[in-house]
Amino acid sequence: RAVYFGGDAVVDDAQAELPLGATTYYFRQEFEFDEAVDRTDLLLDLVVDDGAVIYLNGQEIYRENMPGGGVAFDTLSDTTIGDAVRTCPITIAGDDLIVGTNVLAVEVHQSALGGDNDMAFGATLTAVTAPEPPPPLPPPPGEIPEVALAINETAPATDADFWIELVNFGTS
Repeated sequence: RAVYFGGDAVVDDAQAELPLGATTYYFRQEFEFDEAVDRTDLLLDLVVDDGAVIYLNGQEIYRENMPGGGVAFDTLSDTTIGDAVRTCPITIAGDDLIVGTNVLAVEVHQSALGGDNDMAFGATLTAVTAPEPPPPLPPPPGEIPEVALAINETAPATDADFWIELVNFGTS
């Protein structure tokens, strides 16, 4: 599953023209998730000029070219980007993901007050859910599990009456 949205950069054919001149731009995108959260990691592809802070359900999950500490509408990026390029996928733990409606929010910051004339932003967030683990293997020979039933004896094929003898090696 992937969430796409973008500013002046083209990411997976999504593009929107924005007025230039602001110091900070804000984006929000809701998306549904119905997989196992505990087995999910997120991959973030990002195009940003100049800096960004990314939030998932109100929790910061990543920063690009931004100073540490608190961020406000007038916080400047600590890097000036000439031509924005797409980052390699950034792996993020899916700890802040929830089953149901999620909100991905991004604030894009320029490196100069009053903005500049080259704001670009695009993001793809992809959830990668690992398959459900297989059931546990049976215990090795000689090791007795908590509940262990065994067929001890069965009727021979020549008997007219069928019977089976079970033995409980477990504690239940």
